[in-house]
Amino acid sequence: MTRRVLSSQEQKDSDEWKRKIRCQCPAGKVAGHVPDAAAGGPAVPLDWMAQFPATNGYVGGIVRHLPVGYSYDNVKLVANLANC
Repeated sequence: MTRRVLSSQEQKDSDEWKRKIRCQCPAGKVAGHVPDAAAGGPAVPLDWMAQFPATNGYVGGIVRHLPVGYSYDNVKLVANLANC
């Protein structure tokens, strides 16, 4: 995966996707792109995961600090998803 910046159209598409999917999340959770769009995933993902807002913000915060164009091949998130 490679750190990237979404085009203005991709950002619009991503924002629209988030608005549509938001109602499918349980209370207190947000829809997170899998993989994160800025981390190389599509603006409108094929998959998503309900996350606590702090978790989603944490991942986004890490990605924002990677240089654009930085490539990596492994991301490991460990969580108990039984209650998602």
